[in-house]
Formats: sequence, C-alpha cells, structure tokens
Amino acid sequence: MIKAMKFGGTSVGSERALRSLVSIVRQDPAGKVLVVSAMSGVTNHLLALMREERPPSDAVFDELLWKHTSAVQPMMPEEALGDLETKLRVRIGGLRQALERYQEP
Repeated sequence: MIKAMKFGGTSVGSERALRSLVSIVRQDPAGKVLVVSAMSGVTNHLLALMREERPPSDAVFDELLWKHTSAVQPMMPEEALGDLETKLRVRIGGLRQALERYQEP
C-alpha cells in the first residue's frame, strides 16, 4: 500500500521544519507519495500581489527566492543549491509573467 503524505505552511516554512519533515518521511518505511504545498505565508502573499494595481517590484520576487533558498541552504551541497536557485528563478519568472498578465486591463 502506498501512503500519501501532505506537507505545507509552517511544516515547510523553515530549515528546522524541513528537517523535521525529512525525519518523518524517512522514519516510515511504507511506499509513499509526497505532496508539498506553499511555504508559510506564501499563498497569502501571492493573493495580495494579485490585488495590486501595478506589477510587483523586483524586490518582491527576490524576497520570494530568498525565502525558499534560505530554508534549504544549510541542508544542500553548494552545487545543488545553485541548480535549485536556477530552477526557482525560472519558476518565479513565470509567476511574474502570470501576475503581469493578470493585472493587465
């Protein structure tokens, strides 16, 4: 039997929380599927951005990148962190484009 495990919010919101999540997942020998949703505060932040009349500044997207990379940085080798940051920049760029299209009149 495969077990579904869902984590989000504060359970993925910091390095400490992520280490706990990894421990929980590793302790259970069952086959599993992990579902991970937004970090603590990210969903509300994105909804607030959608309500803005103007596109968000670069600083908003830099903060989003920092929130995600800083939580995992102590747990990842430097080269893996670089790869992750590159992938996150692409995803955040897509988010920026979506927000700009959403805010067009």
